[in-house]
Amino acid sequence: MTTLERPAIRSRVDGGVGWVTPYGSERVDLGVVQRQALDAIAAHVRNPDVQTIVIADFPTRPTSGSSGTGAEPYDAELWRQISELLMRSTKTLVIRRHADPTKPPVTSDLLVYMEPLTLRERQVLSMASEGASARTIGERLFISERTVESHVSNGYRKLGIHSRIELVRRAAEFGL
Repeated sequence: MTTLERPAIRSRVDGGVGWVTPYGSERVDLGVVQRQALDAIAAHVRNPDVQTIVIADFPTRPTSGSSGTGAEPYDAELWRQISELLMRSTKTLVIRRHADPTKPPVTSDLLVYMEPLTLRERQVLSMASEGASARTIGERLFISERTVESHVSNGYRKLGIHSRIELVRRAAEFGL
């Protein structure tokens, strides 16, 4: 695990996952935070060891300590370039947000995904959440069990879950 400390954000790589989080003890201008976060995301997009990029725990609005002065707002052109790099890559972007740090997070506040499920992944996961086996799903959709397992695996990765129990518990939240 490598860690790069910056005044406004913390960026690290841990087991193929690149993390970008605010540096909690600092109260800095929102423009500085945005610029440094974009730089860290760009570094993760270009890093071949990173497969998933997680942007976590950024406030949805400036904190009272953010002055709004002293730094340029984020670079829209840089964000466009990073977005294009990300879309051309095979990396997954996960944004974990916590809207109000004074309250405990609600499940729906935690995860927002940039990579949507494909129609087939949605079909397979919907049937799996209803208890259908890979064999049954394959027979109904005219695909092999291995293809079903591949769709389930990709869907779990995109949704940030690890088990069928979690899929069943959160199926409504995922719109399945």
